[in-house]
Amino acid sequence: MHDDQQTFYYLGAALALGLLIGLERDWKSRKEAEGQRVAGVRTYGLIGLLGGSAALLVEETGPLLMGLMFLGLAGALTAVYVVNLGDDEEDVGITSLVAGLLTFVFGALLALVMFLGKALQAWLGEAGVLMLATASGVADVDAITLSLARMSQDDLAVRIATTGIVIAAAVNSLVKGGMATVIGGREVGVRVGVLLLLSAIAGLSVIWLLNW
Repeated sequence: MHDDQQTFYYLGAALALGLLIGLERDWKSRKEAEGQRVAGVRTYGLIGLLGGSAALLVEETGPLLMGLMFLGLAGALTAVYVVNLGDDEEDVGITSLVAGLLTFVFGALLALVMFLGKALQAWLGEAGVLMLATASGVADVDAITLSLARMSQDDLAVRIATTGIVIAAAVNSLVKGGMATVIGGREVGVRVGVLLLLSAIAGLSVIWLLNW
């Protein structure tokens, strides 16, 4: 895939992610009046696209621009939230504001992971891809899943792509289990953490037997 095609693919994926979040938010707020919504489907799509664009610009401009874009977006969404809150008697819901910021972050993360996947494959080979999958699983599974699935259609071996996806999912499960234990205490940790640990071990064991 040419560089221009890769760029359009990264941005398209970030846009699609934003639209999906927008659809979910729109469905949840379908009973609210139009003025009580901080953002609509198209707005979330554009925010996701903005995040993806910011991530792709990091290579040229450094992380400062992405940070400034995030702060600018946060300021704009906060202003809209405050204005709507002042005009209406009911709370417009801060979750929409947070969802907008997370859409930017996820769009940026998606594009960044996709870019790093190709870069690490060229630099470190298969080991680099699996390292990225492990690191990505700490924060999010969707980005690395989309990236590796796409790379498997180019020059990445299906064996490595599927292994990376399962590794990311296993790491994410362990992180979620740890979070549940820390926040909910020992009882929650035992009920949730143990199950997630067993599912991670089972997934890694099966993928190892199938691929290696």
